[in-house]
Amino acid sequence: MSQQMGPPTGQPPSDRIPAGTVLGGRYHIEDVLGAGGMATVYKAEDALLRRIVAVKVMADWLRGDESYARRFIEEAQSAARLNHPNVVQVYDTEDEGDRRYIVMEFIDGRSLKEYLDEVAILDERDASTSRS
Repeated sequence: MSQQMGPPTGQPPSDRIPAGTVLGGRYHIEDVLGAGGMATVYKAEDALLRRIVAVKVMADWLRGDESYARRFIEEAQSAARLNHPNVVQVYDTEDEGDRRYIVMEFIDGRSLKEYLDEVAILDERDASTSRS
């Protein structure tokens, strides 16, 4: 028997959280930063501490999967133990019954994809100039 590895097919992504939604009584969702098959990351404002944060919300379709829920929490716990300038800090994790999420440090700047796209362009330029 095969294990389901993605959201049910043919269904719209209904688990996007609208801007203005408040999680945990304090995290005001502002915008989507990125999304994958298992989670969506949002930019949010922490109303209590008055800072911008990133909130990683587990996909709705995984809500009933306890093994993934454990892995999600273990990810937060593992990341929270790290203290390095190149690793985002984990501030909080919540299970509100219908939503599981991890609250992390927000890093403003280019995405990894944007950076890699730029590096690839530079590499192509370097390669073309080195041939002459």
